[in-house]
Amino acid sequence: MDNLHKNAKAGFQTNEAAQNYVKGRPTYPIESVEYMRDNLGIDKDSVVVDLACGTGKFTQVLASVFNNVTAVEPSKQFIEQCDNVLKNIKETSNPSLQYKVIEGLATSIPVPDNSVDLLTTAQAFHWFSNIETIKEISRVLKPNGKLILVWNSNKEDNPEYNQIISLYRDKRFRAEESPSFYSGEWMKVFDEIKESPELKKFIDPNLDLKTFKHNHYTNYEKALGHALSISFISLLDEPTKEIFIKEFKDLFNSFELTKGNKDFSIVLTTHLYITKKPSLQ
Repeated sequence: MDNLHKNAKAGFQTNEAAQNYVKGRPTYPIESVEYMRDNLGIDKDSVVVDLACGTGKFTQVLASVFNNVTAVEPSKQFIEQCDNVLKNIKETSNPSLQYKVIEGLATSIPVPDNSVDLLTTAQAFHWFSNIETIKEISRVLKPNGKLILVWNSNKEDNPEYNQIISLYRDKRFRAEESPSFYSGEWMKVFDEIKESPELKKFIDPNLDLKTFKHNHYTNYEKALGHALSISFISLLDEPTKEIFIKEFKDLFNSFELTKGNKDFSIVLTTHLYITKKPSLQ
């Protein structure tokens, strides 16, 4: 756990954080995982690892398509939630599913060398985008095994909801800066690899991008859960967090689309950044 980012360690290690993730975080479109199966030389019985699986938001989509899924996560609270999700998938929709949810880090993945056909990490790579992680991912991937970095974004959404989530950018509520997908800082590790023939043996630094749009249905309670699951919001002291919640609720009630606790939908884009371990080491 010493290698875990301090904000992740502080913000993702409580039952409250796990419940907020379950309540508010969006899922991912089944088409994104079907694309992996149908276009990347991976079949339903391939060995799949979902790294930093959280509460299983993306893992459950993987488990609906693939039969051999291992989820890796450092938070014991999140592991419990993900295990419940996968147990339900096996009992209700994919009886062929063989799964494990195990404790581990991006720099210490508890699976054998050269054993994984597909490694995914959803809404997480920005936390550990470094050479040590790339070397560990390369260790577990088979030659030509695929690495796919996954994020949801909502930049193309309606102006009312964008105004609400702009509250996240208010400096009053950013007590601790955290890495993010939007900063693009996570891409620097691939630029570093491009400059080094020695590092290129671990992973192809050229990323292919595929995107998939989907509707996410939410309401005030779910959106608040999402907000409170964000690392720097979860780390606020209680008086400041109460101010955030009040302003968040006031903004929700200021728009016809979102006021009260009525359900509404927003359009999300799922990004798949695809690369692979070279076939020759």
